[in-house]
Amino acid sequence: TTTTTTTTTTMKAIQVHNFIPDFSDAASLSSSMTMTQDLEKPSKDELKKDQLLIKVLACSISPGDVLTVNGNMIFLHPPTMPFVPGMDICGIVVEDQLQQQTQQQKQQKQDDDTLLPLFKKGDVVVASNGMNAVGGMAEYMIVPQSEAVLK
Repeated sequence: TTTTTTTTTTMKAIQVHNFIPDFSDAASLSSSMTMTQDLEKPSKDELKKDQLLIKVLACSISPGDVLTVNGNMIFLHPPTMPFVPGMDICGIVVEDQLQQQTQQQKQQKQDDDTLLPLFKKGDVVVASNGMNAVGGMAEYMIVPQSEAVLK
């Protein structure tokens, strides 16, 4: 018998297609936000130096999220439509860019007094997407290592 492993390249996410100025208008909400099941899942190949790929377990809805969704944060965070809202998450580290380096490169980084990995695969963290302020209402999110802490 052979076992086939398939890697899912899509994920579920909530997407905002238009700013929502009035949250009491149910018709506006339903036409402006949708749940998609086919958003492209971030891969470890997309990670930049000092970034983590997190499997999201929970995402809060903060006042900043409300301001972003209703369009009042565009001076700080102009999102490209559609966008996935959600600033603050709790999740499990799936990949760490620094962990993908060889042990020799890690030793060289240590000797150079540069940043070493703070997290390992499987760590549960609380994190934010820094000044990018979007992405948490999805199954996976890439965050800067500096914006995460162990739970």
